[in-house]
Amino acid sequence: VEQALSRGPRGLAGLPAWAAVETEDVAKAALKLTRTLEQMLFASKSSFVLEDMMRILWPASQLSDTLEMRRWCTEMANSLERTATQTPPLLPEDQLDDLHCIFQYFDTDHDGQLKVQDLIATGFLNRNEVDLIMQKYDVDGDGMLGLSEFTQLLCPAGYRAHEKATHATLGNGRRVFYDDNFCRWRLVPNKR
Repeated sequence: VEQALSRGPRGLAGLPAWAAVETEDVAKAALKLTRTLEQMLFASKSSFVLEDMMRILWPASQLSDTLEMRRWCTEMANSLERTATQTPPLLPEDQLDDLHCIFQYFDTDHDGQLKVQDLIATGFLNRNEVDLIMQKYDVDGDGMLGLSEFTQLLCPAGYRAHEKATHATLGNGRRVFYDDNFCRWRLVPNKR
């Protein structure tokens, strides 16, 4: 950190000094910050609560500010709990095999991809719904459906098509998705 600060107020390549830190300096700065936080949090007690972290993040906050932030955190946690759901079970192997057979039937050139034009020509996809379906299921954006995308498209309600599926439909018809930010399955919010 000292070395980066000695380079001047704009640091390397026009970056501010704090952003132009060498790799070793980042590790040293992180260790120093961790030790400082540890001293602040555990100086007078053996544990800390959310309000202690809020005071560190916003040192000029008043009690009313801290209470409001705590209310926001509680409101957000409650909102997440209301939309949390169980992980949908995997599609049974025999049903997955059936979807693979359907995929192979439409994959006439055996390249592992289903072209939209072919699916429209065979009557499998409706021309009016193609854009919506491709937006939702063409995960890699190549304009075609691979096997995993196809199985996710045809997966029946109550299951997820495969282990890596991030969207599914519950048995009651509610759509769910895997939220990477909170590492859990959640209900898709209803549009109002």
